Amino acid sequence: MNKNILRWLTASLVVAVIFGLENSAGAALATCWHIPDNASDLSFNMRNPETAIGANTAVKFYTGVWKYNGATQLCNQTGGTLYYKTVAQNSWSSTNLSFYSNTSANQYWQAALPGGIFSAGDTVQYFFLLTFDGFAGVTNTWLYGNNAGSTATGASNTAAASPFVYSVTNNVSGTPVLTVNGVNADYTTTHVFVNELNNDAVPITLLFTPNGGNVTNVEIFSNLNRRDRATMDANSDGVEDGIIAPDGNNLVAGDDSNYYKAYAMTNLGGGNYSLTLNATKTGAYRLTARFKVVGNSTWNWYSSN
Repeated sequence: MNKNILRWLTASLVVAVIFGLENSAGAALATCWHIPDNASDLSFNMRNPETAIGANTAVKFYTGVWKYNGATQLCNQTGGTLYYKTVAQNSWSSTNLSFYSNTSANQYWQAALPGGIFSAGDTVQYFFLLTFDGFAGVTNTWLYGNNAGSTATGASNTAAASPFVYSVTNNVSGTPVLTVNGVNADYTTTHVFVNELNNDAVPITLLFTPNGGNVTNVEIFSNLNRRDRATMDANSDGVEDGIIAPDGNNLVAGDDSNYYKAYAMTNLGGGNYSLTLNATKTGAYRLTARFKVVGNSTWNWYSSN
């Protein structure tokens, strides 16, 4: 079990769009940004993952806007759109932005593209429209740029002419992808804050794409909320399970008698699976995913190296 190290996709609606919308003369643009290199705002890159994007890799995109200057509200974003295509395509497709989070000064929105819509070797272009309700004179703002920076404009054609770009490679094609609360994980840690006195239940949203053929069982394997069982010795090997856990290959989903527990995931279709668990107890926990394929009873673990 000690080698099943925790490593922390969402589908999006794809529609055809037509450009030509421009802001009215004299309208104020929002102070906003999407910088793929930037990992300081959200503790992960604003294009996540930023690089090593395979044909089956789900990618999430984040935009930020300066909403408050102290107690003064500067704007009010109502939504937005991510426009995207490959360089070989003539028309743009789109998916909506959804609210992600607030800080004392900034607000962040997100959009996602699932794996499987591009092929290895494709060059993907994209840009954003952020929509506002006119508060403080701020109106709709288009956003374009490159990995190191972004630029706001009131003209859709300007943004479409200089979009963000990334390449789809073979590097991670076929590699399983697991995210926790939207963060693509690779030996990383996700922090959540639980107030047990208030009976907090903080949702942990898990999305997994095995990227394997003929997948059957797909499960999450974790000791989340199970700290009270760390001193147990369920397999009677003379060592507490919190030190050396029983072999996870022998645990079935739903078995509640061990320090670790397996949870069946919901099939979303398209090779994607989901599960939401609620964190109710503080602690440092581990989490991984596993799956089986037709004709093989052996578990394939997300992290088994």
